[in-house]
Amino acid sequence: MNTKRRDWYLDWYLKGQRLAIAVTVAAALLSSAPARAATFTQSGGTQTVDSLVLGTGSGDHDTYDLSGTGNLSAGHEYIGYAGTGVFTQTGGTNTVAGNFYVGTLIGSSGTYNLSSGSLSGAYEHIGHGGTGIFNQTGGTHTVTNGLNLGSGGGSGTYHLSSGSLSVRNHERFGYAGTGVFNQTGGTHTVVSSDLVLGDQRGGSGTYHLSGTGILEVGRHEHIGGFGTGTFTQTGGTNRVSYDLFLGGTDSGPGTYHLSGTGSLEVGRNEYIGYSSTGTFTQSGGMHTVNGTLSLGRGSGSSGTYTQSGGTHTVIGSMILAAFSGSGTYNLTGGTLTVNGGIINNAGGTFHAGPGTTATVGGVGFLNHGQLNGSGTIVGNITSDGIIAPGNSPGTLTITGDYTQSALGTLETEIGGLLAGTEYDVLNITGTATLNGTLTVSLFDLGGGVFAPVAGNSFDILTAQVINGTFSTVNLPALTSGLVWQIHYLTDAIGSTDVVRLGVQPVPLPAAVYLFGAALVGLAGLTRRRG
Repeated sequence: MNTKRRDWYLDWYLKGQRLAIAVTVAAALLSSAPARAATFTQSGGTQTVDSLVLGTGSGDHDTYDLSGTGNLSAGHEYIGYAGTGVFTQTGGTNTVAGNFYVGTLIGSSGTYNLSSGSLSGAYEHIGHGGTGIFNQTGGTHTVTNGLNLGSGGGSGTYHLSSGSLSVRNHERFGYAGTGVFNQTGGTHTVVSSDLVLGDQRGGSGTYHLSGTGILEVGRHEHIGGFGTGTFTQTGGTNRVSYDLFLGGTDSGPGTYHLSGTGSLEVGRNEYIGYSSTGTFTQSGGMHTVNGTLSLGRGSGSSGTYTQSGGTHTVIGSMILAAFSGSGTYNLTGGTLTVNGGIINNAGGTFHAGPGTTATVGGVGFLNHGQLNGSGTIVGNITSDGIIAPGNSPGTLTITGDYTQSALGTLETEIGGLLAGTEYDVLNITGTATLNGTLTVSLFDLGGGVFAPVAGNSFDILTAQVINGTFSTVNLPALTSGLVWQIHYLTDAIGSTDVVRLGVQPVPLPAAVYLFGAALVGLAGLTRRRG
């Protein structure tokens, strides 16, 4: 390597303003120079340099102020190479044809402040090996290739409160480092590629979206690649043109938190737990998926969606636990609409909490999965999985028809005599077509496991019309001398059909009954004689 040191310090006056530009070639050789602090200002004119380096040595502290009509053009820029560099732009134009680094080497610190004017770079690294901070409160920032936050083990943070950021290729936050993007306003556009949070192993990418900020992703959004990704949205708008992945296409976990007034719109499909662990929590806001929502898509993956508020609309279908994954949807509040129906596979669970309503278009299939809870499902349900009403216990309502196949199971817990409060009820507003298995268990409400007595009855399923019967009935053991009875009653409550479980004494054998009747007759004769 050529060890010849070359420095140019250019001083001149442009429009009455003193300008000093430090241009450095082979800047790494300057790290042994004595510590220094220098300030460079440009408020007008045009300057072209091969490389601009601020904070060349480990003890250096350099600043650059660009304002007015100043025009700076550089082949490469290093804001904080080995020391500390600060670039403040309140106007003018800064164009970087090649690499643009803020916080370049380990131990370095770089800060770029953009409040007005325009910045254009080809390939940008914020926190490449050191600490990089980009503060944008206005102006226009254009990246013609890619943007990395937190690469090479560094830490990169981007604050966007106003103005526009446009990246014409991929963005990676947590590219083998720590990347954080805070957006409270302005517009952030990933024009024709993907946004990845937690791209490489050991990397951590975080996005905070609030206020009036707008994020537009031209292709896919990956929350968790090989590393860890987290997206927290309390306001603003996040639009993803193609697919949203949580738990990524690789091994990293992904988490999305939606609350407040935030709006998330996914143009095609959404995968929560694509190949690893994906978690989505929604306590407010609006979430629309224009294609299919899959939870726990890949083998060994796990996807969980917990909705306690807000509005969630899936234009296509919801698939729980596809391809041997594990998928769970917990609905405890808010509004859920799935226009294309729910396909719930083995390993999938849909929980409808008390007072909640899920509207399912078409037919909701339980394909060996489980549906439980005390909410309301608006739509027709076909089940060869497990229906488990109640919140131990409670009433699960299906506003529509219910069909249980030969492979389906209805699980009911009984802890007392009050329907929906002390024992489970499946309430069907339409027609219930029954087959498969009924499994009943006794429940402890706090005073010990409930023990039914003779004369107790439990209306465990109600429907406008009941067709068929359960082919297998599994009932818990009773006190000696008692036996269960199951009745399929037509119009038992007004026009409502009922499946009723009753507890009665064990019927006496016929011979014993006749012998007992004869004794009663003799006793009667004796009494009449007296």
